[in-house]
Amino acid sequence: MTTSEADQALRKLQDLGAAASVEQRESIRQNLQILTKAADYHTIGMCADNQTMGLTALHSYAKYFGYSITADLVTALPAISGSVYLKYNPRSNRLYVDTYQGDYRGGLVSFQSDLVDGYNGTHGHFPLDLF
Repeated sequence: MTTSEADQALRKLQDLGAAASVEQRESIRQNLQILTKAADYHTIGMCADNQTMGLTALHSYAKYFGYSITADLVTALPAISGSVYLKYNPRSNRLYVDTYQGDYRGGLVSFQSDLVDGYNGTHGHFPLDLF
């Protein structure tokens, strides 16, 4: 599958949330891997009902892509009650959290490339428990 085909496939699989079938989840993972090969790194975001749920999902997404979020980053976050948006940038090793009032829940994956011919794009919202 080409980068363009993977991009289009993911656009059709976004915003399914927890209702995504086993087959859809596998397709999401496969297409994310194709785009990962065409990019240099990711930024990963989570829209979740609470900070604990968001951090759990963020850790699993980060691990899938080969990143490790250190405990010191997590403990430095302010505690926020209610819905949150979390964002992790592995290149700068920064973790961000803020309140989130939107209706969407799920993971967002942004692909970043340093080179002009690399892949850049954002996809999601994918199930929080995708990995």
